[in-house]
Amino acid sequence: KHYKEMLRIRPYSADAHNDLGRARAHQGNLKEAIKHYTEALRIRPDFAEAHSYLGCALAQQCKLDEAIAHFGEALRISPDFAEAHSDLASALAQRGYPEQAVKHYSEAVRIEPDFAIAHNNCGILLAQLGNLDAAIEHYTEALRIDPGYASAHHNLARTLAAADKIPAAITHFNEAIRLRP
Repeated sequence: KHYKEMLRIRPYSADAHNDLGRARAHQGNLKEAIKHYTEALRIRPDFAEAHSYLGCALAQQCKLDEAIAHFGEALRISPDFAEAHSDLASALAQRGYPEQAVKHYSEAVRIEPDFAIAHNNCGILLAQLGNLDAAIEHYTEALRIDPGYASAHHNLARTLAAADKIPAAITHFNEAIRLRP
């Protein structure tokens, strides 16, 4: 409601369109969200955040190539945008480029060391690539940041089990179950 009023007063506000896009995306209305992100970018083509959010909305619609292009543009404009690195990594992983995805997750956590989700997601890919020790490091860091992160406990437990570290795996499986029965 407030964003619509802001747009009525300032129809050429890229920030208002971006914010309304975020609100619509949060409500699950991706069509409207994309419309507002696109308008924000028409008004201000160098708006890194709008590129990144548009990329997220497109990725949710399985338009991964378009999403990747917008994440790339966000990073061209703002190379230290950790969230865009993480979102690009997710899209690259979905497209079947795990090595490139790991590079972007690694960059996201270099920029924002306490980015627990990026640590966890990087760990998932590293485990899939067979680099169990590095995966364990990322899961452990995610849990240092957020000890109640059930998915990270579960992922760490699976990787520890694969590395034949069964007692530690059992501990983390139990914690994942306690946190998310």
